[in-house]
Amino acid sequence: PNAFGISQITPETLKILLDPDGEAKNFVFKDIRQMDLKDPEIAIPMAIRWLFRKRVTATNTLGRQPTAEELILEYKGLLSSSTRYHDNALKKFRNAYEALTKK
Repeated sequence: PNAFGISQITPETLKILLDPDGEAKNFVFKDIRQMDLKDPEIAIPMAIRWLFRKRVTATNTLGRQPTAEELILEYKGLLSSSTRYHDNALKKFRNAYEALTKK
């Protein structure tokens, strides 16, 4: 519920992505405000950078490369969750993926 913009970045994630000494220090975005996350030219590169970071954290958690579903769950902070949010996120992802791959 705290996520913002088209890529649903939380205030905590934004803080990490803006921290020059943080875990994304090689890819720091400068002077981005929460309201800027409505702009696809800003939000999409930030989401891609965060997705790459989440791939690293999911790999560390799982001890192997994550599947697409596991990566989406990690992006949403639900990889280790057993809540209804986990199940809802998977359902939404699967439905969206199916819609995108239909001919």
